[in-house]
Amino acid sequence: MGYQMSDYELRAGYIAIRTAEDMERIIGKKVVATNDYLIHLKRDLREWIRRDDGGPRNVIFFDGGVRIALEELPVNPEWCREDVEAWFMENRYIHGVNSQYDCTGCLFTEWFKVFRRRGRWYAYHCIGMDI
Repeated sequence: MGYQMSDYELRAGYIAIRTAEDMERIIGKKVVATNDYLIHLKRDLREWIRRDDGGPRNVIFFDGGVRIALEELPVNPEWCREDVEAWFMENRYIHGVNSQYDCTGCLFTEWFKVFRRRGRWYAYHCIGMDI
């Protein structure tokens, strides 16, 4: 992929894939030009999702404006759940921006759940977008 995708382009790519797959299902046949385009688009989206920019890469669900990521938290394994949740609120929680305008495109945390697995703390982090 020769360029960096924005979040908007990522959402648009997934919407294009879903629309094309729905149209193929409705029409009942596959269009070769569409399949080539979808193959390249899916490849670019996978490459963008797997890029290494220091952010969480374990996106387990993505649907347009909502994504759920599984994050390993860099906290002391000895901490209790309340301490880990407090750390998450300070370091990972994304506060929404109140605006008089609709559809700001700002990210915000919808919910999160911290849990312990194999002696380490993890979190499911649901990030929404004001669209």
